[in-house]
Amino acid sequence: MARRKRDPDTTPIPDRILQAATKLLSVEGYENTSMKSIAAEADITAGALYYHFANKQDIVFRVLEQAIGALTVACKAAVEIDRDDPVAALRDFVAAHVNHHLDQLHVI
Repeated sequence: MARRKRDPDTTPIPDRILQAATKLLSVEGYENTSMKSIAAEADITAGALYYHFANKQDIVFRVLEQAIGALTVACKAAVEIDRDDPVAALRDFVAAHVNHHLDQLHVI
């Protein structure tokens, strides 16, 4: 019987790695997430993983960099709505911050 070919994932490999790492780190934690498990979740070889990232710390840094960047963009946009009213701007900032984190729970 012939093997069925999978639909290829066209997501760039570094993005697949970061998506897989984000999922595993949030569920399993740093200590219980291995490079091997990240590679398996991203459906790549360990060699491909190490081609793109030197080590787990490098991956974690990039995951956090992306998360903080997205949070910063969301909060800056919210503050701009009422930037002439400090109380409203702070309210918008807090709401954007909380909503961003709630949205991320559904991504994982």
